[in-house]
Amino acid sequence: MACYNNDLTTTSVLLRAGAYPNSCNKFGQTPLLLAVRKYNVAMVKELIGAGVDVNKMEQEGLSALMMCCDDGNSEMAKLLLDYQANPDLQQSETGYTALMFACKGGHLDTVIGLMEHGADAKIRNVAPTEPSQVPWSLLNMLLHNQPDWTSSSWRTLFLSTLQDH
Repeated sequence: MACYNNDLTTTSVLLRAGAYPNSCNKFGQTPLLLAVRKYNVAMVKELIGAGVDVNKMEQEGLSALMMCCDDGNSEMAKLLLDYQANPDLQQSETGYTALMFACKGGHLDTVIGLMEHGADAKIRNVAPTEPSQVPWSLLNMLLHNQPDWTSSSWRTLFLSTLQDH
């Protein structure tokens, strides 16, 4: 509840008193996911210091990194990546990775940060990609990271974009 209310002081007190940082609310959201949604960098750092699992996903299969990338919050994404957030986890329903969320939103700084941390641009998603939403400025970034030109069933973000433009 403290993270939901964006209350860093109470969050810190609870963590020092032994609160489990990976607990979930009834929606499967961890304190980290709530802090990311509130754009609270200090709270995210506090939770990381308490040993939070930066790769834990909520009920809908979204990780904290995916949420940051979808919102274009490159500062928070970099922080999570610096603490071993996996850029290649896939959302359970769509198969989107953090990179796909960042590309779809046109968040170039976030895409660059993900690529610098080793995000795989060749991972295929499950749901159809909406390439018309991917800005051309991001295509160059993907092109220089060895796109998979020959995917036959699922399509990579790069291939989808080329075929639909």
